[in-house]
This record gives sequence, C-alpha cells and structure tokens, in this order.
Amino acid sequence: MSIINGNNVILTVNGELICCARSVALSTAADIGDTSTMLTGKWKTYKGLKLSFALNCSGLCSADMNMSIAALRRLQIALQPLDFIFSATDINNNNETYSGQGIVTAVDTPASYNSAWEYTMLATGTGELTIQTIPPSTANIWYGTQDTNADPTALGASIMGNPANNIVITYPDPLNIGKFYYMFYLPVSGVPVKTAWQDVNDPINSGGIGADGLFAARAIDIGGTGYIMYMTNYKTLFTGPLPKVKFYRP
Repeated sequence: MSIINGNNVILTVNGELICCARSVALSTAADIGDTSTMLTGKWKTYKGLKLSFALNCSGLCSADMNMSIAALRRLQIALQPLDFIFSATDINNNNETYSGQGIVTAVDTPASYNSAWEYTMLATGTGELTIQTIPPSTANIWYGTQDTNADPTALGASIMGNPANNIVITYPDPLNIGKFYYMFYLPVSGVPVKTAWQDVNDPINSGGIGADGLFAARAIDIGGTGYIMYMTNYKTLFTGPLPKVKFYRP
C-alpha cells in the first residue's frame, strides 16, 4: 500500500501556490432528487441531479513567498473564475490531478498578538471537474558536461527516471573545472518545465534551491529525434564532494 503524505498534495491557483500553505482540501458533492412514489415501496429512491466541488486552503501569510494574500484578494474582487489544480503524488510517483475553475468566495486573515498571521481561502467550483490519473513513467534521461553551450550531438551517459518528477544526477567531472552541465529526455505529455535546481552534495547549500537563472530549457535534435534539454547558462563549479544536481519541477 502506497500512502500519500500531506506534503505531496498541492493546490495551485492560476498556476501559483498561495503563500505558505499548510492545509489544502478538495470536496466533491452530488445533489439528488427524491423519486419515491407509492409504487416504489417502503424504501425511498433517488436520482442524481447535479455535481459540485469546493476547495479550501489555509496556512501562514507571506509577502514574498508564492502568491500573496493581496494578489489572491484582487482575483477574488474581480469575480472571475480562476484555474485550480489539486494534485497528489505517492512515493511510487503515481499521480492524481483534479483540475477545473472556481470562484473565490472567502479569504479570511485572522491575526493574534505575538502570533503568526494566518489565512484561510474558500472557493466554489464552477463547471466540470476534470480527473486525471497518471501512472509512474520511467524513461532514459541523458546527461553530461561540455566546454560550450552548444547543443549536444550524441546521447552519452544516461539514468532511468521519471521526467515528471525531480531529477537527481551525479556528474563525474572534477570540481575544479567549470563546465556547462546539461540533461535531456524525450518529450513527455504533461511533464512540467523544471524551474529550480539544488547542489545536493554541498553541505552549505544542501537546503537551498537556486534561482531558475542557473539553467534554461530548450528543444534539441539528435539524429533526427527531438528532446527537451536543460543546460546551465554559464560554466558552473560545485563545491560538494561531487557535482550532484537536483532539477526541480514547479
């Protein structure tokens, strides 16, 4: 049995997380109508009529992390449906994604003296809720280093992994030589673009995630086959025991 931890469940609004979210929930409901008559006997009968869904999110307010409360309230005031994605991934990389549109009906920001400022967001779905189940996908991920930022011309070394998730690669080059680091894989439908990186083996930077300015994504062609590639924008040095890099999805 594969348990899904709460930290692997996320809710995005128009593609963004809300501040420092600590709790998210998706609720679905069905309206029914009574179809009982004298001919149906002593047991009531019902018919499904309409479906609906609602979302809520709560956590700590932040002015510099993800979508701010002020930005969320501006979207609420506009009274326009927003794009919501509720996604959960288990330890085996199985993914369930629920997507649709909703209108923010409430944003509460209670504050207590000498306590963290918190928020709660409620939204009511409008229209259809789309459900997508994505099984784990394992594919070749090629990687390497070079002296220029030109497109690689050969496949080279590879690992097996799921391009839809975070990718960790240990590069073999010595630490005292600056190189352009890259990795690429065959395009996979629905796989999000990586937006951040981490020097995993650096004891100083092991908890930090670098800005997306370190590398950029682009399409390349090798032998008539198209790939999605991520390459550093400049020659890079790593300070850990080995240049071990984690590429993060959003």
